[in-house]
Amino acid sequence: MEYAEWEPSPRLAPFVRRIWTLRGAAPTVFAPEPIVPDGCVELIFHLGDPFAQVVDNLRSMQPRALVVGQATAPAIVGPTGAVNVVGIRLHPWSAASLLDVSAAVLRDRVFSMDELIGPAANRLWNRLGELSSQQMSRENIERLIESVFVKRVPPDPAAAALVRYFSSQPTLPSTRLAANNFGRTTRWVQRTFADAIGLAPKMLVRIVRVQRVLGMVRDNPSASWSNVALEAGYYDQSHLIRDFRQLVGAPPTMLDLQSRSLTETFVSS
Repeated sequence: MEYAEWEPSPRLAPFVRRIWTLRGAAPTVFAPEPIVPDGCVELIFHLGDPFAQVVDNLRSMQPRALVVGQATAPAIVGPTGAVNVVGIRLHPWSAASLLDVSAAVLRDRVFSMDELIGPAANRLWNRLGELSSQQMSRENIERLIESVFVKRVPPDPAAAALVRYFSSQPTLPSTRLAANNFGRTTRWVQRTFADAIGLAPKMLVRIVRVQRVLGMVRDNPSASWSNVALEAGYYDQSHLIRDFRQLVGAPPTMLDLQSRSLTETFVSS
């Protein structure tokens, strides 16, 4: 499959971390892959055939335009036909303001986009679908996205700073320490994580760490897992294995990113 991603325009940057496209021919067999949590909410438009998602061995079709909340476990999905996807990856702190909903409502859930955005979601899907392959440029895609979202209330910069603070620490800071560093109360930290981010601080840190490991292994496939675990901030390899079982769905030695093009697409840069 052909994957491309780019940073958004300055007008979308307060809300959007990346815009991406994924295109490819119809697969010969349905081969679902795990999509690893990255702490972000995704807005996804299936302009070709929709993907299917597998939950408890039951397969169901995704909506053509959907909102995927921040996940705490892998999603098992795969293409069912021709792939032509436009995705909007939001910042971990921006979904609540963009969609005007508490981030806690989105966690571990998938919505049809019109449930949260209304008729504008279908209009955007239709207008994206009207673009020919030659017109499917970054500028045209961003112009259509901006027509729906650019007037939304920007997210609180303090929420962004809070995510960056927790993501950059070698060990999980206490809520009280974070509050002191920001000159706020512990209640503010708790409320910001619940309403603006939708993840508990510990879960956010675990997701960031797993994504860090996946990026390191993708860039250096021959690296030993024990060295990667220590460099990424794990106490030891068994600590890494526990997180992988929950967030990736498999122990690290069983994950071959080079053979999983869809999984690799959702490994953070």
